[in-house]
Amino acid sequence: MNQRVFASRLAFLLLLTCGAMGMSTARAIATPMEEAAKQFLQTPQPSMAIDPAAAIAPTAHVNSEPQRSVVTSKLEASIHPTDSPTTATTEPEPSVVAQASPETEATTLAEFLTTSASTSANDLGRQEQLDEVGLAIAATVRELAQAQPTGPANARPPALIQDPREGTDSITFSLFNWLTEPTSLQGALRRRAVTTSIKSGGLAILGSVIVPLGENSHLGLVVEGGESIFAFDLGFISASENPRSGFGANIFNQRSFLGAYRFGDDDVDLPNGETPWIHRLGAGVEYYLPFADNFESAIGLTYQRVSVRDDMFTSDVFAEDEEGNALTVDSDGIDDLLTLNFLAVLDNRVRPTPALTVDGNVLRFGVNQGFNLGDESNAYTQIVGNYTEYLPLPLFRFDEGPRVLILNVQGGIGLGDVPSYEGFNLGGRSSVRGYSGGEISTASSFLQATAEYRFPVAQFQFRNRPVFLRGALFTEFATDFGTADEVIGEPAEARDKPGDGFGFGVGLHTILGSLYNRIELGISDDGDVDFIFTFGDRF
Repeated sequence: MNQRVFASRLAFLLLLTCGAMGMSTARAIATPMEEAAKQFLQTPQPSMAIDPAAAIAPTAHVNSEPQRSVVTSKLEASIHPTDSPTTATTEPEPSVVAQASPETEATTLAEFLTTSASTSANDLGRQEQLDEVGLAIAATVRELAQAQPTGPANARPPALIQDPREGTDSITFSLFNWLTEPTSLQGALRRRAVTTSIKSGGLAILGSVIVPLGENSHLGLVVEGGESIFAFDLGFISASENPRSGFGANIFNQRSFLGAYRFGDDDVDLPNGETPWIHRLGAGVEYYLPFADNFESAIGLTYQRVSVRDDMFTSDVFAEDEEGNALTVDSDGIDDLLTLNFLAVLDNRVRPTPALTVDGNVLRFGVNQGFNLGDESNAYTQIVGNYTEYLPLPLFRFDEGPRVLILNVQGGIGLGDVPSYEGFNLGGRSSVRGYSGGEISTASSFLQATAEYRFPVAQFQFRNRPVFLRGALFTEFATDFGTADEVIGEPAEARDKPGDGFGFGVGLHTILGSLYNRIELGISDDGDVDFIFTFGDRF
């Protein structure tokens, strides 16, 4: 075992040890909640969303236009009275609806009480009482952002999250990906159980449109285009929510670089010297099977035609690279792949807004069974798991808000002849930052672990909407257990990829409504630096 591999594995053991210590420390220093606050917060509040940071945060539950400057000034004036006169301002009463789009803004509990009380100004005594109650509860909610919830996990308040399509009664365009989990359908724009790289998009933009077709039925299109990717997913869903029950279908296409055929110490291209592109065109159907409100699953069947080409739009097909290594299962360069996929999600996260998790955990588990229907018939099985724990941990901060330690472990086992384009690609923005996607390995089995600490940095207003800045410190490790040679064509072995890798770095995350932006700087154990600018949370 060379020194680099030994150092990487030692770092992995230290990572797990620090993670376990962090979990114990977080549980030990957690502060119990006030009994009255627990009783109130565990009572369902269908007409409002509670922000544990006691700041005005966006949510998908309230359709209103609260004036933050007015409410904030009232709260500050009540807490820190001054001798200077203030100007009274009449605030519009918020209109609370059952469903809303991700772009709507939230009303904190203190805001709601203060605004509602202003309509009863003729009763000054009752007005003062309501103001005092609002301020008291606001203070309690602020403490909740830094306190560890007590009691069993199933006693936590439910996550206030809704599907982006809920409440949509007209054609809607957005920059959000409307495809939410659980989904067992395949496609470059759908979330899988594990977050290993399935595409290399480079600089790209994404947009979607949702078309309502009736009660609980929607048609949606998501398109991603950029310098090295073109992908779309046309999906139909007819299902009730909370829990999701019904069925869905999709047609998808992917034309992009793939990490399996790139990077490494040796550069291996196509026989004509071009970089390989992965082309996928397929369709599938799925059925949603809920086990509980927070335990949902989906089972689906997908057919796709897969080929390797030398450009985004070309008819040239390649079955081997320039060294004669197989790129596809069939010798004609085109594989007809049929997969049976199952995905289950057990979600116990506490999320006051869709983009912010402050406590809890989530478990994702999946099984993929693939069959090649071409001349070279073969089959393979993949069993995957992904567990994330969110631990409130008040180490340091630059602003008010929740501080969270995130521990994530995920892995997969592949059995049979796994095609190179279905192997686990290790490294990249959703795996080990500091490496490019697939730069560590393409393997039939893997394990990766991450420890990330997130803390508030600052908050400000942008067009009368709150923007939250959060810092991140992270470290992560991944290994392929020496299974790179079990993938058809052995793309990682041909390119002399290391097989395991360690990375660490810092990041600045921006939350605006349901928009989550990550700017991160990752450093690999080889000293390589990777700058990441992307949308969406990785966990």
